[in-house]
Amino acid sequence: MIQTAHPIAPTPPQTPDSEKYQVLEAEQVGAHLVMRVEYPNCSKCSYEGIKVLVFEDVGPLQALKWSSIDPHFSDRKGKSPTPERPPPLLPDSLRAR
Repeated sequence: MIQTAHPIAPTPPQTPDSEKYQVLEAEQVGAHLVMRVEYPNCSKCSYEGIKVLVFEDVGPLQALKWSSIDPHFSDRKGKSPTPERPPPLLPDSLRAR
């Protein structure tokens, strides 16, 4: 049997952990809340784990109560499975026509 001296390193996550985040910035713009959020477990993800998220009809006080922020987009067609934590909006440029 051949033994290796170097263990294989675990692959970093490819998706952010919605319960482990840090809000870097937040600003209310009309009815929208714009947040820059860092997901430290996802440093190898796009943009080094920092996401800019836009939420419709959400205020900063509501967002302070969230225990998780899922950065995956909504297409606005379906209802959020968790109304107290709506998904971020899908940019118009990415929606199917």
